Amino acid sequence: MTSVSKGGSLLKVAWPLLLGAGEYLVSRYMRSFWEQKAKIPLLDEYNAAVSDTISVIGYLDVLAFGWGVVAVLKLVGF
Repeated sequence: MTSVSKGGSLLKVAWPLLLGAGEYLVSRYMRSFWEQKAKIPLLDEYNAAVSDTISVIGYLDVLAFGWGVVAVLKLVGF
C-alpha cells in the first residue's frame, strides 16, 4: 500500500469522525442554551418553539451517532 492510499483511507475514517464530533458538540451547546430557558405563561408560540428546538437537538444526537457508524464501517472496509 502506498502512502497516498494510506492517507486516503485515514481521511475516509477521520472525516466522518470529525463530522460526528462536530454534530455532538453542537447539540451539547444548543442543549445547554435551550434547556435553561423557562416556559413563559401565555406565550404559547415561544413555548412551542423551545420544545421544538429541543426536539431538533435530539435529531442532531442521532445524526452524530450515524456519523460514528459511518466511521466504523469505513474502518472495517465498507
